Amino acid sequence: MKYDTYKVDDFLEDDFFISWVLHPTADKDIYWQNWLAEYPEQEATVSQAKALITGLKYKHIFHPKNDEVLDSYENILRQSKKSSRHNKVKNITLLIKVLAACLVIGIGISWYSFQNISVEPTQQVVQEEIITKKTLKGQKLNLFLGDGTEITLNAESTIRFPKIFDDEKREVYLEGEAFFDVQHDKNRPFIITSDKLQTTVLGTSFNVRSYKDENDISVAVLSGKVKVEAVDEQAKVIANNILTPNEILRFSKNDYGLIKRNVDIQKILAWKNKTILFEKASFEEIMKKLSRWYGVEFIVEEPLDIKGRFTGKFKNKSLEIVLNGLGFSSNIRYNIEGNEVHIFNTKTK
Repeated sequence: MKYDTYKVDDFLEDDFFISWVLHPTADKDIYWQNWLAEYPEQEATVSQAKALITGLKYKHIFHPKNDEVLDSYENILRQSKKSSRHNKVKNITLLIKVLAACLVIGIGISWYSFQNISVEPTQQVVQEEIITKKTLKGQKLNLFLGDGTEITLNAESTIRFPKIFDDEKREVYLEGEAFFDVQHDKNRPFIITSDKLQTTVLGTSFNVRSYKDENDISVAVLSGKVKVEAVDEQAKVIANNILTPNEILRFSKNDYGLIKRNVDIQKILAWKNKTILFEKASFEEIMKKLSRWYGVEFIVEEPLDIKGRFTGKFKNKSLEIVLNGLGFSSNIRYNIEGNEVHIFNTKTK
């Protein structure tokens, strides 16, 4: 987050900043103290934003005193005795207006009190607001949640989470792939629900992959420890496992099988570093991955007889370079038209 360019209005709309001001923790204090030490020129802006946020908690209510209303009434009567009959009519009219004004003030105070009584239920509704973030093909997205957790969302993925986490747990819902760097909070576990898997952590970093069109769901751990539970259609836990760094757990949607093994975690996280990695992948798997990565659609113009599997690594390369590399080891040629990639057999002219 480039807070160094933020103005007061920007801070007032930032969930992480608001969470720190209203619900400070040791971790949040350390983050913002370090940031202010690096950008001391923003200290005045931060102080002003904090004052505005905390100031919103206080409201001033004017309650006119009974004796003040009575004094106004008596003053009108005194003035009416000194005036002519014509002026008495005017004073009576004025008296009616004052009494009407008092009545309006009374109604206003009652309405305001009712509004104040209703503040808490309204705030509760805000706390339950669910935020949804999506990425399309060819897109990636970085998110900071209110508790300080950082999420990197891969292409064609969706994540849902409450605007403000409750006091007992932090729960999000994922469809697709994301890397989580969870802020530690021993009192509020962080739970990721992805189809039939639930991953629970206190504070760690790991990768979750759960696309609808893929049979397997996987969880791979970079640091810390996570608990992974498989649930059935009734949300009943049917299997569970504990993962530590450099371990991956694969869950089969078909037979509910769980397989845990050691893994090179950097290969799993290659996508975060703008690297496409193929390991003994079929041509169909490659087209599917490239479609999601570059935001294109593949159209095979004629039957292809490609039985081999491919292994390769492309870091921050264009689609053309990747396709050229595949063309060297297979009988294909391609033609890119907008967001469509037409695939031909090299034997066809």
